[in-house]
Amino acid sequence: MASSQTTNYGLNQWAAEDRVLREEFNQDNAKIDTALPRFISGSYIGTGEEDITKHYSLGCRPKLLVLRTENTFSGNTYDVGVILTEVTTILFNSNGSYMQLPGSKAGLEDDGFFIKHGKPATLGLNREGVKQNYWAWC
Repeated sequence: MASSQTTNYGLNQWAAEDRVLREEFNQDNAKIDTALPRFISGSYIGTGEEDITKHYSLGCRPKLLVLRTENTFSGNTYDVGVILTEVTTILFNSNGSYMQLPGSKAGLEDDGFFIKHGKPATLGLNREGVKQNYWAWC
């Protein structure tokens, strides 16, 4: 049996004279599995639809999500994206960024996230044929 535990996660620490138990290893693995955030990256291809809310499933509720695209329009290339947390939505483009209440333009869901795609689709995160990349921590 372990004679001490780590400060932050209570993981078992054995001294040379301690008896090592399999159960303690299993408990430690369960603590680590729970404590580490799951990282998911992916992408979708814009459909060009306007005035539509689209849901993107990740299989978990993100704690943080970053979505970015490099959009080319009228010969100009610019960044467009969103950063989502439980308490805020930050929308950004090459001209700057601004914060919104969660759910007003995009938000987190139990199985992923949603985006309310507005008009015109050519300037946003649903431009037809354009790849949108996202990174999520669940």
